[in-house]
Amino acid sequence: MKIDKFEIKPHEFRHPIEIQRCVSGTDNDNIPVEKQWNKLIKTRAKIVTNKTDEENMMSGKSGIDIKTFYIRGSRSLEITSKDRIVYNNKIYNIKSSNNIQEKCIYIEIKAEFIG
Repeated sequence: MKIDKFEIKPHEFRHPIEIQRCVSGTDNDNIPVEKQWNKLIKTRAKIVTNKTDEENMMSGKSGIDIKTFYIRGSRSLEITSKDRIVYNNKIYNIKSSNNIQEKCIYIEIKAEFIG
């Protein structure tokens, strides 16, 4: 019995995005230095826009743009909520990431832009 119904066609990955990871450290005197964002991966994604989020609506927040990004996965790629996405020169904070069907073929990332 085959249940693998989730499939994204190659032409749907049309939006270029960049996933960045924060690197912080200390200098020679053990003084914390400014955070730097390094490029983790640059890829193309399928993007689904969710205008409303029940969690934000209940708390009364508005002006929050929530998007779902689907990218091709890799076993060596680990995306956490401490990373961020740069898309159309806007920075989206990652809320969650999900390895779809635990096969490392596609990764679903929920992110929000607070404008």
